[in-house]
Amino acid sequence: KNVKIAIVGASRRSGVTVTAFNFANWLIARGATACYVEMNMNRHLRFLIERFTVEKIGEHYPVGDVDCFLTNEIDKDYNFIIYDLDSGDEMPSVFYESEIRLLCGSLLPYEEPKYSKLLHQCDGIAAFKMALKVPEEFQVDCKAIFGEDILIAEASHDLFNDNCNGHIYYQMINSYIIPERRL
Repeated sequence: KNVKIAIVGASRRSGVTVTAFNFANWLIARGATACYVEMNMNRHLRFLIERFTVEKIGEHYPVGDVDCFLTNEIDKDYNFIIYDLDSGDEMPSVFYESEIRLLCGSLLPYEEPKYSKLLHQCDGIAAFKMALKVPEEFQVDCKAIFGEDILIAEASHDLFNDNCNGHIYYQMINSYIIPERRL
């Protein structure tokens, strides 16, 4: 109940918001409850609320199947709470309090220094490393520089995609899945 997932990017426009929405939709499509909490300065959620003319219910706005919050004032329990933290210039306390942390970046050669800085900030803190849509010719170098455990993700431009990168999300939440009981 209320497992916190913090998603942070190495820089602006590193896919954090789409990844957070895709992760929430993936969880919901598999029977979990999940919500999205915007904790960045981009304010993409305001645009989505206006675009989809969503009415507020309690403290949240339902965008598609995902309950979305503009503040960390969550009005009910969820299996998973996904925090969109944007770029990792200053980590809010929710990053350290989260059970699951995901570090995002596209990791093209010119973006590697910012991702290295993010990893350095997170030194000693358990976190999953994810590289978004790294071209095949850079994947070997990416793994050599950032470790074999870096997860190579497909890019998604559809906030409501519930299948993109499921193999990655499953690895992150596997320990929270209750095994099926046989009678």
